[in-house]
Amino acid sequence: MKNNHRYLILFEIAILIFIVLRLINIGGEPVFSSNSGSYVVPGTMTREFSFFDYISFLEFRADEYFADYALVVRISFMIVLLSTIVLLGIVGRISYEGYVYRQQARRLNHFVKKYHNNFVSLLDTCDNYSKAQIREKMELKDDYSIHNMFQVNAWYELYTNEYCKLDKYSNRVNLHNLLDITGFKEYCELVLISGSLKDKIKVLQISQMLMLPISISYVSRLINHKDSVLRKEARIFYMLNCKEDPYAMNLTDEMTHWDKMQMHMLSRICVLEKKQLPSFLSFVERSDNPVNKAFFIEEVGFWSSKDDVKLLIPLVESSNDKIARAAIKSMARNQVAESVETMQKVYISKSDHERRLILRTLFLIHSGHLESFYKNVYERSASFKTRRVALLCLFGYSTEGQNIFHTLVQQASPEEKVLFEQVMNTIYLDRIYREEVDMSLYHANEFENITSYVSNTL
Repeated sequence: MKNNHRYLILFEIAILIFIVLRLINIGGEPVFSSNSGSYVVPGTMTREFSFFDYISFLEFRADEYFADYALVVRISFMIVLLSTIVLLGIVGRISYEGYVYRQQARRLNHFVKKYHNNFVSLLDTCDNYSKAQIREKMELKDDYSIHNMFQVNAWYELYTNEYCKLDKYSNRVNLHNLLDITGFKEYCELVLISGSLKDKIKVLQISQMLMLPISISYVSRLINHKDSVLRKEARIFYMLNCKEDPYAMNLTDEMTHWDKMQMHMLSRICVLEKKQLPSFLSFVERSDNPVNKAFFIEEVGFWSSKDDVKLLIPLVESSNDKIARAAIKSMARNQVAESVETMQKVYISKSDHERRLILRTLFLIHSGHLESFYKNVYERSASFKTRRVALLCLFGYSTEGQNIFHTLVQQASPEEKVLFEQVMNTIYLDRIYREEVDMSLYHANEFENITSYVSNTL
């Protein structure tokens, strides 16, 4: 599509250049004469009725009509005329695309209504049906098979509607039997061989969501494709489906937010379906790009075992803030007590943002007696926000922490007492909100309230 736009712009520029040169006269003759060669002079009794003859006739009429106008006026008129024609073409294309979109939306809506109830019943049941039973329940003809991308998108729409609305068990056996009946996998493999770039990307994304068992040979040829989007989709598919030899994404290319969201979502689907995940820990070791490395560190924290997360403790000391923050969040998510000493040691060398992250993480891990640590942070920190987080964690850490908190309140100056009031307001407002949301938490203590607050702000 981008190349088509470039060609259209170049074509328009070429027309403008031709018009300008056509209107310029040198020695009384135009640069591009419409009367040269074998063309019949317009206005005579003889016509050729060819394409070039029509163009010559229009040029003659234009020259005759605008002969009394200045060159700049004629050029301006031609530019306006050409722009109007291009605008009408754009409006026509938009109208056509809108018509096609509405027609496809109607067809898709009709398809979903036709098969939705039967499709949901196949996914909700615990019984594994045979292919003959599934064909009968879905009311499919014996010769039914997918033969275009609309049908691929329609069946995928059915799946996503059910998957997004109901986050529960779905019968994968019935789903894949249905896909076999419709020839879903075979058509997707055909698209990966001879389909358009857009369709290949779409098919790879759908195959990942459905965990479709496409042969890796159809995808391996795309992992070095010149298009970056298709290349990334192929490599994600390869990573998730080729465990013995996982082809990591291009670790020198920075992963976009969409890449991260997609990879995380697919990892979650693999976990729900009890499918083995690739080794994110190995990606952490092999990646040189800080953005990619930080993402894989967080994925280790989400999906790997606690023993694997412990191997990331040295990364808390990283000088790169993205890597260090990702490692700290992984420690908090898995409550790795072995990381407490390391985080206390590197606290002073971190930025204010990372310091506040460490304070919240230490509070969530809740290992040891850190009341004096929080007290020292409050007394020595120059950042208002960091002192506020330190007081919040100190108050909720233990009864001893609350006693230290009240002592600090009594010793505080009138200006500093404003900070303590903000901390208390945060605690009690959060408690009120929790009580309104869930009355079972009516008697929740301060530790539970602050833990919720800290977890939500980590």
